[in-house]
Amino acid sequence: MRLMTLLAGMALALGVAGGAAAATCSIANLTTSVACAGQIDGNDSLNNSNGANVAVNDLDGIAANGLSGLFGSSTWEKTAKVNRPATTNGILTLAYAGNGKSGSWSISGTWAGISKAMLVVKGGNGFIAYLLDLTATSGTWNTAGLVNNGGNRPKISHMTLYTMAAVPVPAAGLLLLGALGGLGLMRRRRAA
Repeated sequence: MRLMTLLAGMALALGVAGGAAAATCSIANLTTSVACAGQIDGNDSLNNSNGANVAVNDLDGIAANGLSGLFGSSTWEKTAKVNRPATTNGILTLAYAGNGKSGSWSISGTWAGISKAMLVVKGGNGFIAYLLDLTATSGTWNTAGLVNNGGNRPKISHMTLYTMAAVPVPAAGLLLLGALGGLGLMRRRRAA
């Protein structure tokens, strides 16, 4: 009975937390996303002391805005970035519609070896980050969740693809877990 109460409480807490995240942006703004975070003020990259743009591979720009990491991670790798009006950079391709306020996106290839992927849509004074469903390699986007200083919906500035490589579990670790489980079962049988 306690286990059921605990599980129900955890489900309620997750539901409340999920609802709070959904209130800040709409995952409909980027199809095939499963979660989103935004609007986050600033850029998804930092400038160094002399003002030159610095390539960011761990979302330092987000950390500078007071967040320790998006979607449970701070180890994102910058994979590709397309600046408007360009259409392709690396594996990421964008198409524009609606005067640069909507369009479609796609990646070439597959998500093999990737455990998480995130697209960041930057426009105006901020950006929205979308965690992707790794069963799809294309979708649509818009800037409806972004507002510039004038209170208007901006055109897209750029879209950046961040990924996280899958971390293989070493075979020795699996063997150790199996051995510990077997020892636990043997101990349980002796006690009975």
